[in-house]
Amino acid sequence: EHSIGLFLADAPATPCELGPGGCANLPPSGAIFFEDLPPGTYWFVVDAIEPGSEGSVDLVFTASANAEPELCADGLDNDGDGATDCEDPECDGIAGCDGPEVCLPDEWLYPPWSEDGSATDGTTVTLGASDDDDQVAPCAVGGGADRVLAFDLDEAANVLVYIDEAYGEHVLGLFRSDGRGACDATLVTCTNPALVPWSGGWIWPDVQPGRYFLIVDAFEAGSEGSIAIEVGFMPSFGLEDCENAIDDDADGLADCDDPNCASAPSCEGVVCAPEEALGLLAAGDTADAALDTDQGEDVDALACATPGGGREAVASLTLLEDADLVVEFAQSGNHAIALARNIGA
Repeated sequence: EHSIGLFLADAPATPCELGPGGCANLPPSGAIFFEDLPPGTYWFVVDAIEPGSEGSVDLVFTASANAEPELCADGLDNDGDGATDCEDPECDGIAGCDGPEVCLPDEWLYPPWSEDGSATDGTTVTLGASDDDDQVAPCAVGGGADRVLAFDLDEAANVLVYIDEAYGEHVLGLFRSDGRGACDATLVTCTNPALVPWSGGWIWPDVQPGRYFLIVDAFEAGSEGSIAIEVGFMPSFGLEDCENAIDDDADGLADCDDPNCASAPSCEGVVCAPEEALGLLAAGDTADAALDTDQGEDVDALACATPGGGREAVASLTLLEDADLVVEFAQSGNHAIALARNIGA
């Protein structure tokens, strides 16, 4: 006998299970369907209902576009996302709706993590005057050809960029994806290597989790050339002091309110710290998790896990866009299961 509930956490400082929601009894295996989830970070909490009922829980998460489509010429907001007809991105190219541009990167990077950022993934971009000029990096004059690279970041990091500009003059603009829209819609930062006071590269500090577009843009028409780019991730050491009541990393969250403090001793049991981080999911993506409550602790007791006192385990995922979520599960032991949204993420 098992139970499931949809829970919305009040803020990132709260434990994983807090918020309104409900529970229902479930068999040892099956599937759960959550409709119309907004973008954001979610915690999937598995809690043994009492000591001795711990066990393993295998999970498969599948994100899909909202089940109810937007009808593009009836004057109604059919899918309840606040956008009607051609104003809704789902109507792009339908019934005369041009809609916003959708970003299609030219190349993906898969930077590894390292303590000092020395491990990297990269590419060489060669631009010609006849290549596309359809993106705008604000630290360029404009009119030059460009290329779009993309990478995913599962947790906050310092992003290290190393360059070797063989010829020409280029700038690098970093833009965050909102799950739909143009590559250059949401600027994070823009750097002109010619103005960097040290040779070889730089650090973009404390970049938050998400999907990013790295636009390589010729500084101006005629400055196109070749530039070798390497990107690496390293932990954001020391950017958020978790005990000084100050928002050190300027992300709007201080101390235990900041997810970067999840592993800090002073925030233990206050910030949700998942055992498995599944990363980013867009519509059509699937991710697997294998949780074992035998290895967990009794920290985040769910209201529907009665009589209580069992250990738990947590998986996290981040939805990039409005989506429905199907969770297939098979478990041993006897657990309560809940989906919690980190509203502050």
